[in-house]
Amino acid sequence: MEFQFDLEFYKDILNQINSNIYITDIETDEIVYMNDYMKKTFHMEDAEGKICWKVFQEGMDHRCDFCKIEKLQKMKAGQPSVWREENSKIGRTFLNYDVLKQWNGQTYHIQNSMDITEKVRLSKKASMDELTGIYNRSAGKRHLGEMLASLTEEENLIVALYDINGLKWVNDTFGHMEGDRLLVFTAQNIKEHLKKTDFVFRLSGDEFIVVFVNRSLDEVDRWMKDMLETLEEKRRAHGMDYEVTFSYGLAKIYAGDHMTVSDVLSIADSQMYIQKRDHHIMVGKRKLQEEMQKDEAGTLFQYNKDHLFEAITEGMDEYGFVGNLKTGEFMYSKKMVRDFGLPSQILKNAAAYWGEKVHPDDVMGFLRSNQDIAEGKAERHAIQYRAKNGKNEWVHLLCKGRMLRDARGKPDIFAGSIRNLDETGKTYPFYGDQKTRSENRQDWNTDRKTGIQNYDSYMEFLGLIDEDFYASMGVVAIHIVDLKEYNYKYGRGEGDSLLIFVAQLLKKLFGEERSYRISGAGFLAICPNLSYEKLQDKHQELRRQIEVSYPMQAASSIAWEENVISLERLQEQAEEKMFLELNKKRKESKFFDDKTMNKMFAGVQKAIQNHNFSAYLQPKADARTGEICGAEALIRYYDQKSGIVAPARFLPMIEKAGFIRYMDLFILKDVCRMMRQWIDQGWEPFPISVNYSRVTILDTHILEATNEIVEEFSISKDLIEIEVTESIGSTDSGSLRKVVECFRREGYRMALDDFGAEYSNIYMLYTLDITSLKLDRRIVTDMFKDRRAKIVVENVIHACKKLGILCVAEGVETEENKDELCAMSCEVVQGYFLDRPLCEKDFFEKYISGGTDLSF
Repeated sequence: MEFQFDLEFYKDILNQINSNIYITDIETDEIVYMNDYMKKTFHMEDAEGKICWKVFQEGMDHRCDFCKIEKLQKMKAGQPSVWREENSKIGRTFLNYDVLKQWNGQTYHIQNSMDITEKVRLSKKASMDELTGIYNRSAGKRHLGEMLASLTEEENLIVALYDINGLKWVNDTFGHMEGDRLLVFTAQNIKEHLKKTDFVFRLSGDEFIVVFVNRSLDEVDRWMKDMLETLEEKRRAHGMDYEVTFSYGLAKIYAGDHMTVSDVLSIADSQMYIQKRDHHIMVGKRKLQEEMQKDEAGTLFQYNKDHLFEAITEGMDEYGFVGNLKTGEFMYSKKMVRDFGLPSQILKNAAAYWGEKVHPDDVMGFLRSNQDIAEGKAERHAIQYRAKNGKNEWVHLLCKGRMLRDARGKPDIFAGSIRNLDETGKTYPFYGDQKTRSENRQDWNTDRKTGIQNYDSYMEFLGLIDEDFYASMGVVAIHIVDLKEYNYKYGRGEGDSLLIFVAQLLKKLFGEERSYRISGAGFLAICPNLSYEKLQDKHQELRRQIEVSYPMQAASSIAWEENVISLERLQEQAEEKMFLELNKKRKESKFFDDKTMNKMFAGVQKAIQNHNFSAYLQPKADARTGEICGAEALIRYYDQKSGIVAPARFLPMIEKAGFIRYMDLFILKDVCRMMRQWIDQGWEPFPISVNYSRVTILDTHILEATNEIVEEFSISKDLIEIEVTESIGSTDSGSLRKVVECFRREGYRMALDDFGAEYSNIYMLYTLDITSLKLDRRIVTDMFKDRRAKIVVENVIHACKKLGILCVAEGVETEENKDELCAMSCEVVQGYFLDRPLCEKDFFEKYISGGTDLSF
């Protein structure tokens, strides 16, 4: 059925629309129609018949230079032009939709303009770093990502990562306000000197990113050096009586590189580190030269334990030392002064002094390790190096020490011992002359096929290792994907070549004495006294080289620990993560053709499309007031025959199939969708937590995937809490700590779930940067029938308060439970006493639209 409406009817509809709409004759630019909303916007009564550019713009005597009519005439008929305008007449910002339409043989220009002034203001405010006035991390990375995606073959980007030198010293010496002034001074000067096509953003505390468009590396390098000179010239005028410098690294990117933002920043960071290291070494040497010129070698060491130090070191076979990290002065035992010809028992800036005496091949590691101690990045130190003694001979030394902090947590004292390994005659794992070790190796310790050490050798080492001997330990686990199938398809000779390739690569990256073949398809590499970052770098290089030569044929993972070390536990952790990776590889491998898996995944996708899976929300409340302060999202499955199906009936099967990450991200997206919808309706939001399984949290790209979903719905990241679910006992602390730190830097809340279950670890409580801790329902239940459980709960709550961690009790079933927890100062409760998990509709009606609180 067709309806005929007259012109007045359509005009009345247009006048009801809250958008600025007008129509002009493209030949004369005369306005032939303007709706009432636009007349109010521009304070006009009679617009028809007037020239558009005269009434809409200020001081214009011809058609606007930015008018889109000529562009539209060249475009496909009916295709709109969408553009943004800063209006000079009323000072508002509009998003314009322009199109040309023909009617009765004449062409008209139609524009629909939406006022986005407030949105632009809020977006700009949200994109700016409050301290420095430049783009913040989120906006900068987003802008860089957009530029990477739009690069053409003729274009390139140079990305510079710069890090302020000496910011910690400025903060400690002059206060944090002066440190902030240094950051602002540097950032604003760089911003002022950039071209319009370039931009700068703050990546973290003292790290910044500058993006240059279509420049050469030499050009940008000169620009950065010129900027250092500019800062040096300007600093005195600003009353800065200290050096203003930065270290930087450059990465050049072309369209064909197909790099992510993380890839680009990683390259720039590695280049910046080299310059940062050189800066620290240069500063150390300069201080040493200054002190030597002052000829103060005989100055008494300001340390009130002189007699104790002498008494201890005189009775030691090893050399002793103690250092004041605030002054750089170190005292050595008299035996070391004699044996190494030291100028005196007290050395000023000892790291720089020893830098001249340590073997050239060992000096970088020596200086880096000492720098980590001086900056408070490490508290224990165990390093082997070669140095010249008083007879000008190279001797092998093992230095072990411990750093102590002052009352403010700053590095204060560093003390320990130095052992001459050449004198002891004892063989230490990974140390000593490689040739001698190789000659003494028994044939039965060697894997005949690959030439590296075998399982027996590894077990022998495991029985002899003194784990207290090391400051840190890392393990790399590798497994060949379906070696039997590979042999069947390509022949045993090709399979042997694959094994030999992996073995030789391990030997090259980690050393012959650290590499083992422990099973037919399994390998291990042991990495003592290596930082977590260095271990990651070596592991990435291992994966890259294997992938180039044998794509999809090996799975690998790492585990790392410091201070309290158990090699067996590290092996278990690395192998567990490796087998997760192995399952993933099997699904991606061309050899993996499991029809059941494919059918199951198709079923999961179909169930999501049919809305069988959904997020249910269970409220959390303030234990004292009953005010709803959050919720936890829990997955549920709806079956037409059985109704709601409990997660225990379907999640284990999904997890075993390797689809749990897919489900975790689905729940996050469902939660963000709800929150966006409720916020748009005026809801004052509270945080909602989602559960990430161990498989999900260990995925290398999980942070990027999380950001993509949260940013798609424009949800503030501090409204999303990630709960690390299941047992975390088999996740090594190094990996987990790194993941948590990355999520916290992005602004997310992090919760440690199921605390009190069998794998809970007190170590995690004070090493992870978590915002909340969830007491497992089992320990909450047990505390009402077991006095010891109650003592544990009470002390955990007390520890949380001291650490600034929000304590949440799960499984609160009765008012008695709630009252007892409240008396212990537990802050938040969750459980059936408050409410069961609710579907979206019920939760909205009960806690969002109604704002119901549970008055206790």
